[in-house]
Amino acid sequence: MQPNSTKQLKIMTGVLKRTQKEFLSYHVEEKIQQDKIDKMIKNSEDEHEIRQQKRVLDETTQMFPDCKKRFNKAHQELSNLIAELLQNDPSLEESEDVKVANQILQESEKSL
Repeated sequence: MQPNSTKQLKIMTGVLKRTQKEFLSYHVEEKIQQDKIDKMIKNSEDEHEIRQQKRVLDETTQMFPDCKKRFNKAHQELSNLIAELLQNDPSLEESEDVKVANQILQESEKSL
């Protein structure tokens, strides 16, 4: 594998891992925020505070479309890069960098 190809593969693998982590963290944050709002409503807390927390929840959910788009793009780009590298040199299938990238791709498909 050429040094430039190795570098690009590592970069794209890192981008996918990072965007997946961000995507999943927004989902966790949404769940936590919704539970907090539900608890506040149940405890009849101040309406102003509940509205504030709903705004925070709205801000979190507004991040989903962009984050999902970037996550899908990173997944597709890494998949295309691996396919291109393997087409040019099938022996790269045994490369540690390609194995790691394929593993990250498979793990990220669960989140798509």
